[in-house]
Amino acid sequence: VDAVERGAEVWRKVGRHDAALRTLLDGVALFQGQGRRSQAEHLASEANLVAEDLDHHAAHSELALLAAGRAIEDGDLPGARLLAARAREEAMASRTPAVYVIAVIAFSRLAEADKDYLAAYAALADGWTVLSEMAGPESARDAFEPLMSEARNRWGAQGYVQAKGAYEERQNQADDGH
Repeated sequence: VDAVERGAEVWRKVGRHDAALRTLLDGVALFQGQGRRSQAEHLASEANLVAEDLDHHAAHSELALLAAGRAIEDGDLPGARLLAARAREEAMASRTPAVYVIAVIAFSRLAEADKDYLAAYAALADGWTVLSEMAGPESARDAFEPLMSEARNRWGAQGYVQAKGAYEERQNQADDGH
């Protein structure tokens, strides 16, 4: 932890706050990946402060995804789902396509684990639309078509069609102002 903090401090001293933030984020991911939770949480707190100062939505998204991972380790799937939703919103605000797709996948899979296939499908369908606007329709299709196909395979044709139908019905009601 000390080495990561010193590295971030060096970047801050030379005015590279973005690099200091990246160093902290990488430290969080490294320690969390090693199962060193207290160190990861300590660095996450520091990274969050820097991200707040910089109004860095992409960093907030990464931190929320990492926190979702810790919530999953704790068995807190509802908490993880809320964090994945936050990660998705922050990634959308930052307009970072790769992080956005990861956040959508995390949210969708957590909704699926909760047997909320409508929310899982909606995340993928809405994600496709947002990514299309963010990175173009071809990129969106390349990212989300396989995810939709995988969801169909996991849920079965009937489950997938039900989720899709419920989503489309909800969309039509929203379009009609109901």
